[in-house]
Amino acid sequence: MRLKARALILALLLPLAAAPSSAQKAPQPKMGGQSVPLVASDGWKITARYQPPQDNGKVLLFIHSAGKSKDEWAALAGRISRLGYGYLALDLRGHGESLYDAGGSSTSYRNFDKKGTTNEFNQMTRDIEAAIDYLAEQQIGEDRIILAGSGLGANLAVRAAAVCPSVPMMLLIGPTLNAARDVLTVNPLRAYGKRQVLIIVAQQPKRIYDESVLLKAVAQLAAGQENVTFISEYKGMGTELLNYNTIPRILQWLRTPAKPPEVEVSTYTVTGSTEPAVPGDIEALPEEIPVADDEDAKAANLLDTED
Repeated sequence: MRLKARALILALLLPLAAAPSSAQKAPQPKMGGQSVPLVASDGWKITARYQPPQDNGKVLLFIHSAGKSKDEWAALAGRISRLGYGYLALDLRGHGESLYDAGGSSTSYRNFDKKGTTNEFNQMTRDIEAAIDYLAEQQIGEDRIILAGSGLGANLAVRAAAVCPSVPMMLLIGPTLNAARDVLTVNPLRAYGKRQVLIIVAQQPKRIYDESVLLKAVAQLAAGQENVTFISEYKGMGTELLNYNTIPRILQWLRTPAKPPEVEVSTYTVTGSTEPAVPGDIEALPEEIPVADDEDAKAANLLDTED
């Protein structure tokens, strides 16, 4: 009887042992589109994938986080392409398939110096310039390009947009003051001007959140509050924040990036009512995206953050 009981227990436990853990992450989807080789102005060989837009639509230029690759944007790329948007997703130098410098040597981002405003991380703006040049060859001007960056890529997007005044919009996930690599953002964001920007960040990790809130305030001063949209999630980093809640809001922002004008509420009291008279239909007004409390930006000792 004992042997039969043990055999029965083993039979029940074996399928559980063979089953994958529920905490195990699903494999990351691969970026679609056609493979295109790019060459940065300093000779770095950059690999990218391109999906043309439909009917002269806009193109999202995807810029990934440190240590990641173009594939981290695959989920959003699939959604926007079904709506007619195009995309160009590149592997930044030292990442993914972009491993060969001008001399043909294979180099990883892990070997790049993190100090100095001319370090290899700052030179990644050359990779973005090469991507913009490629799009120009496809008859897609800067006015049809939307820069989308995550982590380090968000900082690089800010720097690239500052010197590309015709780029109309940028999507930033978890931008920080320097990406822990001296890729500075405050002054480039000041130079961005009256253009659209969407910032997405989670409240945890708090240091990234605090820095993103601070950059939101800088963007509001430079671009105007009506041109800055801020989405706050609870927890996560980088493209982990592309979920069932944020993706529909990103798609809505792509269609109608400008905030509607605020409706002035009259304080005149109608006879027989204690409610203020409001012009228009309140229910017709779009739901406001939750905005983080600006007091969270008071932290004066923000630390560098890794992606």
